[in-house]
Amino acid sequence: MNRDGRQATIMLAAAQWLALLSAVAAPVSTGAKSVFLVAMLLAVLASGRLTRILQVAYRQPLGKMLLALTAWLVVGLFHAPTLWPVRIHALEAWLVLPLAFVVLGLYDRVAAQRRFACGYALAMIAWALVSLWLWVAHRNPRGQGNGIVMITYTAQSIAFVAAVFACVWLATDRSWHRALRPVAWAGIALLVFNIAYVSSSRTGLVALAAAVVVIGSLRLRPGRRLMVLAAAGLLMLVFVSTSSIIQKRFGEAAAEFHTYRTSPVETSIGMRMVLYANTWGLILRNPVLGYGTSSFGAVYTPYAAARSGSWQGQPMTDAHCQYLYVWMENGIVGLLLLLGLIVVGVRQGLGLGPAGLVAAGFLTTVAISSLCNSHFRSLAEGYQLAFIVGALAARTLDDRVEGVPPQRSVDE
Repeated sequence: MNRDGRQATIMLAAAQWLALLSAVAAPVSTGAKSVFLVAMLLAVLASGRLTRILQVAYRQPLGKMLLALTAWLVVGLFHAPTLWPVRIHALEAWLVLPLAFVVLGLYDRVAAQRRFACGYALAMIAWALVSLWLWVAHRNPRGQGNGIVMITYTAQSIAFVAAVFACVWLATDRSWHRALRPVAWAGIALLVFNIAYVSSSRTGLVALAAAVVVIGSLRLRPGRRLMVLAAAGLLMLVFVSTSSIIQKRFGEAAAEFHTYRTSPVETSIGMRMVLYANTWGLILRNPVLGYGTSSFGAVYTPYAAARSGSWQGQPMTDAHCQYLYVWMENGIVGLLLLLGLIVVGVRQGLGLGPAGLVAAGFLTTVAISSLCNSHFRSLAEGYQLAFIVGALAARTLDDRVEGVPPQRSVDE
């Protein structure tokens, strides 16, 4: 290997490590994530292999869907009823899509995917240990609740869900070092305990159970599917019956749902129900093309104010449902592209080795959690999605770019 080849190899390896650090930092610190992300992009440029990375990503079905959705969002800028600075700022929230595209081309080796999954799992286990200590000590460093060490309790819950899938790979695949297996099994118990009893996020717990059921149903034989369904249902029953925090949060959700129409104050569920109703009304007025990227706040605010003079008519900038948000801004075309991206991403992941299964599981988790949130474009969850799915759903290829079939994983 000549000097240029060695430099490219070193820079690409550095970019992969920096991508891992960015994924670990995303739910904890926006500043640290940004530093690692910029450093990763600089390493990719310094490698001189950017063109090859983009070509590798484009040759994958998921890569094409990422580009298609990004292109449609850009098209939506040109008919939005907002000023151009607002349009550009809105598009910045979707930078996770081209970022995922770059990461998809960067991780074209099984060894790199294994390093990413192992590093992410071990880092999240370490954070879970810190969280458990703070929870036992009744410490609340983030103002989000005892034991919350990440930006929000939902971000912590979603980050630990991804780590659970990675730990399952480490615990069940015999190709990993034997010493990792007990660590991975202990990590699964620690992470699930945190999701259920410390993070106490309704979204994270339900999304984890639903993702296990969906991926198990798609991947396993019929007999084992019933086992997965029974196990997921039993675990949910145990968590709900033994966690006072979960019982409280689900009880609050039920009460807020039944009283939001007459409630004098805004509630979490009530706000979402009003948002969904108003957003749906706007969608019916312009269902095909939508109002344009960045239009939500500008279109929603006068519509809601005309319908109610109470808190139900207050300005909003997000629908708290990714699918309604995309449909309202980018029409049925945008919604179909987003759904297509999810389906293609899950199918691509399930068609690969264990790394792809981790990616498919996490993508399913975020797809489910986005029914009540906008996790495809949020700072913490969106960037985690870009790094984890981009790295682990990537098809592994050899050094050539032209006409290379997928390489069989050594883990298969």
